[in-house]
Amino acid sequence: YLTAKAFYNLFGCALSVDTLNNLKDDTVNVNLVSGATVQEEVGLRGAKVAANKIKPDLAIAVDVGIAYDTPGMGGGDHEAELGKGPLVVLMDATAIGHSGFRKHVKKVAQDKGIEIQWDTTPGGGTDAGSIHLAHEGIPSIVVG
Repeated sequence: YLTAKAFYNLFGCALSVDTLNNLKDDTVNVNLVSGATVQEEVGLRGAKVAANKIKPDLAIAVDVGIAYDTPGMGGGDHEAELGKGPLVVLMDATAIGHSGFRKHVKKVAQDKGIEIQWDTTPGGGTDAGSIHLAHEGIPSIVVG
């Protein structure tokens, strides 16, 4: 296992850059924007500014997902595990993932043979908590 200060934030940035690099030679019929925001832990401030500046049609917040098979973790009712695919967060303390967007992600994952996991994190929040409230509402989900 690896651990470091703000590791999940750094990993999210690396994942976003890797995704953009993988798509750079593809024809994508959308204006794809990736951002790294600041001050999530003190009011989701950076995400508020980014959402108001960019005005996205959809948003995916890449944040922490808890793997309950990590040594020392007690999962209780939670079943998310390392190596079983990305974790789509159904809800956290600041947002409930957009149901239509979640259904689309599920369908794409099934069509592409991608294993995904679903969980809730009611004790924490993510940038999706402010993004989904911007403008007239932005369909948002969290992937951890």
